[in-house]
Amino acid sequence: MEMHQVRYFPRRVAHAQFHTRRWECHVPSLRSPAAIRQLEGELGGDLFRRERPQSQLTDLGSACLPLLKQCYDSAVSARSLAAAIKSGEVGSLRLALSHTIDRLS
Repeated sequence: MEMHQVRYFPRRVAHAQFHTRRWECHVPSLRSPAAIRQLEGELGGDLFRRERPQSQLTDLGSACLPLLKQCYDSAVSARSLAAAIKSGEVGSLRLALSHTIDRLS
């Protein structure tokens, strides 16, 4: 499974829900649904019932949508965290305490 497949599936669902045609999505792989078909092949079933004028999610598509959204959101978060660490915005802090501070009299 490739990240572009995971990224395009929720976009395709969003556009299908708003009755938008594939060629209006401005995402090249949605104009040619090869990425979605490959994802369906890897998941073992159709994610959409392809009916004109719009597509409907199958049960498999409905079940996979939240998981694939979470997967994509996690990848975006990891990318943001990596950029923040690289730029020095995020770092680690280590604290040490002495046993003598254990009780205050």
